Amino acid sequence: MIKNLNQIIIWLVVFLGCLMASEGANSESGECVTASVPLLGGGSLQFSIPKQMIPKIVDNFFTVTTDFPGFGEQENLGTRARSVFLIVQTRPKSSTLALDVVNGSKANLRELPMQGGYRVFIEPMRSTGVVKTYFLFKDVHGNLVVVTDPGSWSRSYSWEHSYPEGYEIRAEIDKRYGDDFRSIDERIENLVNSMMQR
Repeated sequence: MIKNLNQIIIWLVVFLGCLMASEGANSESGECVTASVPLLGGGSLQFSIPKQMIPKIVDNFFTVTTDFPGFGEQENLGTRARSVFLIVQTRPKSSTLALDVVNGSKANLRELPMQGGYRVFIEPMRSTGVVKTYFLFKDVHGNLVVVTDPGSWSRSYSWEHSYPEGYEIRAEIDKRYGDDFRSIDERIENLVNSMMQR
C-alpha cells in the first residue's frame, strides 16, 4: 500500500513538472519531452510526456509505455514489458475500426447478444482458426470505443478510441487488468489528458 502511494506521489510530481514544461514540438524539458499531434482537419494537440514513460515521437503520433498504479508487477527494473502501451495519433481520414465493425465493413463478422453492456462481434480467422472478439461501447461523450481480444493466445487487449476533434488513442492493455473495459478506458483517457497541454 505504501509502495503504491509513493509511486502515485512520484507520478503527480512528474506530471506537475510536465505541466510547467516549456512549449515546443518534440523538444525536451527537464523530466519531460513535448510532442505535437496534428488533428484531422487542422490544428494540433500539444503533450508533455514524462521521460520515464519512454516516449517515441514521430511527425503525427507518439507512443508511451507504462503501468497503471496498482499493477502487480511494478518493480520491473527493465526486465519485462510494461502492461500499457499507448499510441496517440491523428485520426485516419477514412474509417476507424469501430465504424468498420458497426457498419459491417469487415467480411466475416457475426454479432452476438450484448455482454456486460457491450455490443459483441466475433470474426473467425479462417487461415488460423483463431476467433477475434470485438467489444464495442460509447464513452460518456458518445464516442465509439472498440476493444479487440485477438484470442486466448494473446496476453493483451487491443484498444481504439477515436475523437471527433480529429485524433485517436490506440493501446495494448495487459489482460490482467480485467474486462471492465469502461473503467480501463477511463484510466487510459485520464492518463492521456494528464499529458495534454491546455
